[in-house]
Amino acid sequence: MTAFESSEQPSRALARLSAAVIGVDDGHITYANAATEPFLAESAQAGQGVAIDEAIADARAWNLTERIEAAIDEAADQRFTAHSEAIDAPVEIRICPEGDGVSLLVTTEGETTESEADETATATRERVVDRQETAFRRLQEITASDDEFETKVEALLSFGAEHMGVEQGYFARLTDETQEIVVSAGENEQLQAGSTAPAAESYCRHTVAADEPVAVTEASEEGWDDDPAYQRFGLACYLGATISVDGEPYGTICFADRDPRETAFTDSHETFVELLAGWMSDELEQRERERQYRRLTERITSGYYALDTDWTITYWNDAMAERQGVPAESVVGENLWEQYPEIEDTVMAETLRKAMASGEPRTCEFYYEAGDYWTELQVFPDENGLSVLSTDITDRKAEQQSLRSRYDLAIDGANIGTWDWDIETDELQFNEQWATMLGYEQDDLAFEFDTWEELLHPDDREATLDALSTHVAGDTETYEQEFRLQTEDGGWQWVQALGRVVDRDADGEATRAAGIHIDINDRKRAETRLEAQEAILRQLTETTDDVFWLFDAEFSEIQFVNSAYEDVWGRSIADLEADSMDFAAGIHPDDRGIAMDAIERLQQGESTEAEYRVNAEEDFGRWVSVKGEPIYNDGEIVRVAGIARDITERKAREQELRRSERRFEAVVNDPQLLMAVLDTDGVIQQVNEKAVELAGADRATLEGAPFPETPWWDYDADLQADLRGWIDRAVDGEYVHYEADHPVGDDEWITAEGSLRPVTDGDGEVVALVVSATDVTARKRREEQLEIISETTKDLITATSPAAVAERVVDIAGAVLDDPVQVMWEYDAEADRLVPWRASEAADQLTAGDELAGIEPGSAEMAAFRDGSPRIVDDYAAVEEPSHPETSLSSMLLYPIDSDGLLVVAAEESGAFGATDRNLLSMLASHAAAAFQRAEREQALETYKNKLEESNENLQEFAYIASHDLKEPLRSVTSYLDLLESEYRDDLDDDAQFYIDRAASNASRMSSMIDALLQYSRVETRGEDFEAVDADSVFGETLEGLAVLRDETDAEIDAESLPTVTADRNQLGQLFQNLVKNAIQHGGDPPKIGVSVTDTGNAWEFAVADNGPGIAEQHHDRIFEIFQQATTDQEGGEGGIGLAICERIASRHGGEIWVESDTTGSTFKFTIPKEQRETAD
Repeated sequence: MTAFESSEQPSRALARLSAAVIGVDDGHITYANAATEPFLAESAQAGQGVAIDEAIADARAWNLTERIEAAIDEAADQRFTAHSEAIDAPVEIRICPEGDGVSLLVTTEGETTESEADETATATRERVVDRQETAFRRLQEITASDDEFETKVEALLSFGAEHMGVEQGYFARLTDETQEIVVSAGENEQLQAGSTAPAAESYCRHTVAADEPVAVTEASEEGWDDDPAYQRFGLACYLGATISVDGEPYGTICFADRDPRETAFTDSHETFVELLAGWMSDELEQRERERQYRRLTERITSGYYALDTDWTITYWNDAMAERQGVPAESVVGENLWEQYPEIEDTVMAETLRKAMASGEPRTCEFYYEAGDYWTELQVFPDENGLSVLSTDITDRKAEQQSLRSRYDLAIDGANIGTWDWDIETDELQFNEQWATMLGYEQDDLAFEFDTWEELLHPDDREATLDALSTHVAGDTETYEQEFRLQTEDGGWQWVQALGRVVDRDADGEATRAAGIHIDINDRKRAETRLEAQEAILRQLTETTDDVFWLFDAEFSEIQFVNSAYEDVWGRSIADLEADSMDFAAGIHPDDRGIAMDAIERLQQGESTEAEYRVNAEEDFGRWVSVKGEPIYNDGEIVRVAGIARDITERKAREQELRRSERRFEAVVNDPQLLMAVLDTDGVIQQVNEKAVELAGADRATLEGAPFPETPWWDYDADLQADLRGWIDRAVDGEYVHYEADHPVGDDEWITAEGSLRPVTDGDGEVVALVVSATDVTARKRREEQLEIISETTKDLITATSPAAVAERVVDIAGAVLDDPVQVMWEYDAEADRLVPWRASEAADQLTAGDELAGIEPGSAEMAAFRDGSPRIVDDYAAVEEPSHPETSLSSMLLYPIDSDGLLVVAAEESGAFGATDRNLLSMLASHAAAAFQRAEREQALETYKNKLEESNENLQEFAYIASHDLKEPLRSVTSYLDLLESEYRDDLDDDAQFYIDRAASNASRMSSMIDALLQYSRVETRGEDFEAVDADSVFGETLEGLAVLRDETDAEIDAESLPTVTADRNQLGQLFQNLVKNAIQHGGDPPKIGVSVTDTGNAWEFAVADNGPGIAEQHHDRIFEIFQQATTDQEGGEGGIGLAICERIASRHGGEIWVESDTTGSTFKFTIPKEQRETAD
């Protein structure tokens, strides 16, 4: 990092230099002052964080990167001149290394003229630059030295005074009341270290108040005659800058003289003072932090001490002094090993040395015999040595011993098996209950790990050992597993194992583990019974018309629903499984609130019963009665179950009963939008006041008028015709619902939902009609918005990239909220900022017409994104730190989309977005977060799939080409062998003939292996489409092809009737042929082969069994690998590839293949799924 880079004050100072100053760290610009702008490819600000070769236009022409690296490697300045194409002028570049970074100074050279004045000016500029560079270099040399802070300050004050040509330099501490000189360089007696003065009579107060350097050339001419500071100290010239600590003024650094200056202080002087003030601010802050740290360590109640790299004790807190009985002054400065030789060759010494050597933190527990106490050591290394926290754990150890005693008593009383494993010796201790659980006496079993491993059930062994090794390696906190152990009578005992590593060595390796075994036979039997009961329940629920359902407690997952749901609700079970709240879309919009309220009460533990309409496909004509019950486990709700019964017929009967109601008198002042009584001709008899107001007519005009000809309806002839039809239907006894739009004023419309109900007399004859309607404009808009959300968010699922998701989110937000301003910002993690991703056309209102820019850290929008919670803004102008202060927009909704970005919706009106808008946008944000995750996963999966397919194709092509190309030289070898044998047979002795025969045999075997490899590679590339195949027919053809081999071996083959499967016919035949041929060649004498098939539900499981000697278990997997054999003659000369081809064919069909074997023979099994892809890849 370049010098002074982290300080704001020096950065401000550097910005005033006429030379271009550029800070570079790790090849990237970290600072650039304003003078740098002409040399940058972009502006000085844009250059920060950009690679030096990209930011500076002339960097490559100057070989700047190589020169920077050379300066750092050599730790020496690099200076050179070059021509700058950026400014079309010669420049001088100086590279000053500082650690891993550099500072660049770029100055323009004076143009060469014949004028002596120009030469003098050029020389003057060069001297000024040299003085600047000398001053800054000296500043860095002093600050980088190992001297004490006060010594450095005195040296800097002395150099600064000399550099500026003044008599005095001083560092003053300023409080509200007093100025105190802390360090001074010069002869002025009033300004020596330790002298004080009232703050009101100090120059410091002016410097602190100005918050920038204060420069005075001649005080009397600049109005200082009446100033108390001038009257007290008489300083004619003065240059000072403020020193701040933790953001608060601390004091000043000043250079002054009692005589005035002939010339003003230069920018270079001010820059020097600001750099010095910045360095001192940083140093004083560091000293303050160190002081606070030391106070903090003194407050630590645990023992704390520090060691340097030579094992010298450098710090010893009061807790250590009290515990050891040795004060700090007696041990600080002493060697640890000499002071405490008794800790040599202990775990404590080992831990300390390993921490020092590795540089990594270490911990251990250690019994300090000399002090008779247990301590827990936490060792933290750094470049200066070790920091050690020593906590007394004597009481904890005693409690642990007490707990262990009580634990042993509890174990004995609970009849729980215990085990204790010495991992280093593999000795395993069991208690008597453990042996009794398995039907053994304790003395019957060898106390070794192998004893336990041999008792494991074969099906449980691998998972159990994996879980144990994972815990021993330290990857899990505890070891928990359920498995079976063999009992003394040969049966199997289910146990639950619980345990953990209890001891580890200094390297963290496990040395001892312990735990228990609990008998869970009864629980396992109960689980089996429960599974059977669930199967019966599922069978029963599939034969009823009622809907049975089971959700988790949060209604986030449907755990069971029977097929009646699809008929009653009119929605698919697949959609419900994909979205557990999909059932709500099948509920009438007016009734969804009832269902949601019932869900809320269920989650609170109440039983519920509700009735509502369902099935959108039938216009919500189905009525259901839904009962729900919470299911508890250990006092907590774990599931919610219920039943929904179709009560449509009952509701119809209730409606018929309502139709028999007699004529009633409508309430004139009913608050509904419309309440009217009509006669059977459709003429208004009575109407409420609200309807009269909306009609804009008087009551006398309306009452007695035909209902279709009133102002509510006369604007639309088609609607009037519909209304007359509705009246006719109501007169015929039908209960008619309607929905219509009515004008209100010139530009406003409302949506009314109403009904025409017939009123009958005692004989069931319709005598009047009651019309009622309510204003559902707001509800309809909400429904439209919900429908937009429901429909459009489905499109999010199909978005294949995050950019596509962002675009659709912006479009959906506009559609749902009537096209306000909407913008989606993407989070750029590398730059730690939000950048525009997608925006609506009106988004330029955010920037008052300017192009959208990124959102930077520190803004209100970035704060909302980091918080992760939605933020509602009703008055954007009142927001602190807005990112778009110039906007005319007032209302905003800020919705973070996980870590992907921020969705912003805005409008000009204050408080434009209500609760409904916020809820809708919250739903959209939730869907968007899931869509972004899905799109990112799909992109990653697609990339991985493409790479995998490409790799597979290349491998298969390679195998084919390699096999094909190997045939040519092999044929040549065979031909020459035949020629040698035919022409020189009589001249060859028996050994030569034997060698030729062996070579020919091996060449033939190699040819067979190449053919087999070629065949293996073609399983995927040359396979046929899957089709319905009669396995019986294919197996018959296979036996015909093996007729000669069968006759030669007297093989007996017994095959069941085989089913029709979906497969590649040729490959299925090859699979049968390889397995049957293998069975004949490795069967008994004579071979006996059995072929059978089992329906496993989703697949057909085929089996080919032989009566051979069997295959050792360790070969069960490897025999399916290419060129791998269980024995030297395995697979009858197929070169170890026949079973590999079988495995590849089974895999291509989506099935599996394996072998089961013992001394009575081997059975090869493979599966073919019942449902296949239409075409194999």
